[in-house]
Amino acid sequence: MPPFIYFSMKEFTFHQMKVFVAVVEQGTFKKAADVLDLTQPAITLHMQNLESVLGFKLLSKSASRRGSEITIQGKFFYYKSLEVLSVIDQIRPGLAGLTNKLDCIKASTL
Repeated sequence: MPPFIYFSMKEFTFHQMKVFVAVVEQGTFKKAADVLDLTQPAITLHMQNLESVLGFKLLSKSASRRGSEITIQGKFFYYKSLEVLSVIDQIRPGLAGLTNKLDCIKASTL
């Protein structure tokens, strides 16, 4: 049997995805921080960590205006994040509905 090989994989969190989506939708780190009830330095740290894990920039500094501009990779990640977060939001209600149906079936078979 081959030996077990452990390796560290960098990962990002759903929370970091939510932070990124908020930054894109709000337009600035400050506004995203206000919406998420976080500090601006916390938003900055989440974004730096997320970009580090992904290996590319999601946002770039805009010379023409204050704030950041979304990159091509950032647009792709934004739309995929919306899809993932939408599915995540459906899981708890879906499981609750399934549990209710199973409880009804159990009750009717007793």
